[in-house]
Amino acid sequence: MRSKCCSYGRTTNDAWNSQSTRSLQAARSHGRWTSMNRMLGTLVTALILCVGDAELVFADAIQTPIHSQDQAPAVEQSATTTSLPNTELEAAIRATAPDYRADVVGAEGNIGKARYAIARTDLNGDGKDEVFVYLMGPYFCGTGGCKLLLFSQGADGYSLLASIPISDPPVIVAQTQHEGYADFWRMQSGGGAPAQYVRHTYKGGKYVEASRTPIATKPAGQVVLGEDTDFTHGKVLEPSQ
Repeated sequence: MRSKCCSYGRTTNDAWNSQSTRSLQAARSHGRWTSMNRMLGTLVTALILCVGDAELVFADAIQTPIHSQDQAPAVEQSATTTSLPNTELEAAIRATAPDYRADVVGAEGNIGKARYAIARTDLNGDGKDEVFVYLMGPYFCGTGGCKLLLFSQGADGYSLLASIPISDPPVIVAQTQHEGYADFWRMQSGGGAPAQYVRHTYKGGKYVEASRTPIATKPAGQVVLGEDTDFTHGKVLEPSQ
């Protein structure tokens, strides 16, 4: 009887131990599964947050242009041309060259019509632009360059501030001034003379030559007529009839 009881006890105990072991294993498995679920949930949440941040960064990158700290503001300004003629300005240009007529342009040799490029900039701070006009073509050019004009614009139209028969681009508005007008530099070369930068200053209502400097040193300032100014991109100047 004792043997049966002990046997039954051992059997019961073994069954309990087996069941306990299975329950413990199941609990452990459930715990691992729960832990894995928690880890997976954390990873999914982090991924969603990362994607959201990436979308915000990408949106900001689209909306806000990136500027490098090493990127300096450009100082060069190309000459301005227009498809529509400025009749008042062209009349002022032709007034400086009375012999630029249709019969001369179309006469023997057929030198052809001239072209011009313009650059507008406020030289005296009055809110009104002065106008540089660079004339190109056989009539206005020689071996040393082409003709450069400078006009002011007021209620009475255009007034001539400078007429320089031989000049090359660039034209640079300097950081210095005289009598309330900014100085400007232009390049001159050809004719056997070494290339130089020539500075002009305002004096008594006109611009006059003030100094020259070797071409190796480019003057500081704003380039208003660039070195790429050429005949092919100029506006045709119709001659007087």
